[in-house]
Amino acid sequence: MIVKIGLIAALALMITLYNRNETGLAAGKYPGDSSTGQLSILRKLDFSKVAFSVRTQPQFQVRLRDRALDRLRKHGLQPLDEFFKGPVQAVLVLTIDPIPLTEACSGKVLYNTKLELEDDITIKRDSQITLQRVTWSFAPGHPAVLDTVSSEMLLADVDRYIDQFIVSYGQNK
Repeated sequence: MIVKIGLIAALALMITLYNRNETGLAAGKYPGDSSTGQLSILRKLDFSKVAFSVRTQPQFQVRLRDRALDRLRKHGLQPLDEFFKGPVQAVLVLTIDPIPLTEACSGKVLYNTKLELEDDITIKRDSQITLQRVTWSFAPGHPAVLDTVSSEMLLADVDRYIDQFIVSYGQNK
């Protein structure tokens, strides 16, 4: 039992320490970043045809969505209305999800954050097959195990993730 708790605590510490090392296209890890000289996946993205979604706990949904939309609009980016039923070019998905842990990590929170652009990808060999896949991402390496997550932290992360998208999108217009 002591070994099991020790391993869980060590894993939680490792995840927390590794957590803030951003990966993905926005952090320059994939082709298309301005530092590589290659074309970006955000090139030719018409944001007026992009849907926007927030994945979080129900009690945070409205506040985090409103915060993200206000920030996007402030920079001239207006996604499709959430009730739009037609075809979309892509979906920008913001995940700010604090999940209370139980049992061995009782009192802790698994904090999952990321911002991803999901596109429909068509298979070359069979154009009738279309898959939704992440084509752009800004995210920590792993979710973090934290003692607590404040509303200020949630809002700051919304700002940080949306700001990173705005910068990346602006560099590739």
